[in-house]
Amino acid sequence: ARQRCWRYDWVLDLDIKAFFDSIEPDLLMRAVRQHTNCPWVLLYIERWLKAPVQMPDGSIVGRERGTPQGGVISPLL
Repeated sequence: ARQRCWRYDWVLDLDIKAFFDSIEPDLLMRAVRQHTNCPWVLLYIERWLKAPVQMPDGSIVGRERGTPQGGVISPLL
């Protein structure tokens, strides 16, 4: 990474609109299972994906797809 940073003087940044909001949880979990079979890792990722969202007005809305916006784990998943 250091050599590439020194070699190039430009950066390419992409933003895919609503990418993290449209991820199917079942497909994501299948992909995660390809990389680990550790039960506690799978448990926490499933919980993370199913956790409800609290709206600014205080109401709680269930999540059916996507990963938490702004979540530290979302880019990794």
